[in-house]
Amino acid sequence: MEINGKWGYINPKGEIVIEPQFDRASDFSAKKKGLARVRIGDKWGYINRAGKFFDQVWDFSEGLAVVNIGGKNDEDGDFQGGGKYGYINRAGDVVINPQFDDAWDFSEGLARVKISDKYGYINRAGDVVINPQFDDAWDFSKGLARVKISDKWGYINRVGEVVIEPQFDVVENFSEGLARVKISDKWGYINRAGDVVINPQFDVAENFSEGVAVTFIHRFIPGGHATTRTEFSLEGLGLAPVIVEVEKEGRFIDRKFINGIYHYWGFINREGKYFDNVWDFSEGLARVRIGNKWGYINRAGEVVIEPQFYRASDFSK
Repeated sequence: MEINGKWGYINPKGEIVIEPQFDRASDFSAKKKGLARVRIGDKWGYINRAGKFFDQVWDFSEGLAVVNIGGKNDEDGDFQGGGKYGYINRAGDVVINPQFDDAWDFSEGLARVKISDKYGYINRAGDVVINPQFDDAWDFSKGLARVKISDKWGYINRVGEVVIEPQFDVVENFSEGLARVKISDKWGYINRAGDVVINPQFDVAENFSEGVAVTFIHRFIPGGHATTRTEFSLEGLGLAPVIVEVEKEGRFIDRKFINGIYHYWGFINREGKYFDNVWDFSEGLARVRIGNKWGYINRAGEVVIEPQFYRASDFSK
């Protein structure tokens, strides 16, 4: 309802529940996370049903959403940060008061927060359960979180214990028991004990499987005419796509232009064995190529027929 050019809200009995104070106002909506978008002067934000104003609201995760109070927007209305961060529930009620210098989604029951220039973790009650002590951090995934101390990355568990010492230049989440890590400019893989199981040697590397669909461009170098694109899933295949720099011509390759140099896509299994190409599975086996020889792997990524053939095709009954 509007009174003297200002908008407010009434309940079904016609009683004013939020005083007219807004220059613009929208309806409360589930699409807006149970909030209403409003404008005061040139500043847009959101209010809950108690009239509490938030400068910014993010998506829900595990039933809670990050909100900001006191942040700044640019002239286009885009949020620029600042202020304090807290959390609301799906009813729009503040359940963790805005008090953090930054905050992120809940993941596995814990959320990353920033206090001053350090990162720690809170539980759903807003209690700090892992003290802010890290120079950077990421969300928990499969019971571990990536953290940075000084200029190196490692992993902590849910009680804040360092389980893999910070020693890597970049780390990623674990997938199928292995995690990508970067030392200097090369990627390799570690297990959950922190042991390097595939030495850093790749210019680019991806996670093992988990339904990742990968697109490659295949080109035969001498003619340079036959170009095709294939897309397929690596789910459950025990493989990961990687890039290495190779100086070979006259064969089918998968390549990517990086920093002015052509690099070539291939695949590795969990033992680090490298394949130049992998095809779809047929009757439980897939064709793989190493150099100019073809063989076969099973769905665990294990070589069951060593690459030895000049040509190979799918198995069929």
